[in-house]
Amino acid sequence: TVDDALTNALVALGTTSDQIEYEVIEKGSNGILGFGSRDAVIKVAKKSTPEDVVKDFLTGVFDKMNLVKEGIQMIQGAIFDLDGLLLDTERIYEDAWIKLGPKYGFKDSTFLAEAFCGVSEDTVVRTLNEYHVDAKGYLKDVLNYVSEHELTDLQLKPGVKEILSFFQSKGIGRAVASSSPKQLILRNLKIVGIDSYFDEIVSAQEVEHGKPAPDIFLEAAHRLCVDPKHCFVFEDAINGVHAGLSAGCKTIMIPDMLKPEKEFYQTTYGIFDNLHVALNQIKSMMG
Repeated sequence: TVDDALTNALVALGTTSDQIEYEVIEKGSNGILGFGSRDAVIKVAKKSTPEDVVKDFLTGVFDKMNLVKEGIQMIQGAIFDLDGLLLDTERIYEDAWIKLGPKYGFKDSTFLAEAFCGVSEDTVVRTLNEYHVDAKGYLKDVLNYVSEHELTDLQLKPGVKEILSFFQSKGIGRAVASSSPKQLILRNLKIVGIDSYFDEIVSAQEVEHGKPAPDIFLEAAHRLCVDPKHCFVFEDAINGVHAGLSAGCKTIMIPDMLKPEKEFYQTTYGIFDNLHVALNQIKSMMG
């Protein structure tokens, strides 16, 4: 079994099973195995025996973890998305797109809720225009719906204050980079009591291109006076992850409404269930 092979490979590498966390992520029909070790995830081709596979996996993981640790120790900035990452709001947006869809000729607009997760208002309008509907009217109604419901149903996601406090204690600059309107960002941060944690607030309204373009994260890094390669980006949405990676930031995904793309297991710094888990890993790597 893979577990038996793991034990043998660990012995061969001079370590023990309690020194590394692992799990089999995927076994595809193409014979590729995907393994995860903390935030270091690589994919290795299936060899003749499980022992070979696991030994190659562990060797690669240890090498990558050393590079990850070196990179994390250079972190000078932390940039956070807002909706779905810091605030549990994406479900409110989803409800809005679906409930208001029939008014604009959509019998089922679930696909719109998924497509517009984490994108700028300009992108939303351009996409809706392709359906020959009142794009600006639809978007305005959605934003009004969200704004009204957030006043009574706005909650922090798990681990938000803990991770912000940690970066603050380390003197690491903190910014929000969100596709939401600037006024809405400021209002919501204040409602949940985390506005004082941030040095900079950037809205997609302030840059030329919204996510998945890297503009908003590049601007946030610029305002923090930090090289993008020395910044963490925390995102929940597919478009946001692509934007963070394109900006050259060390991008971490905390999935909310959408599952990670397969390539993210290789291209991101990690994929975690929540910010609590991400923080624990970051602490262990930063020392």
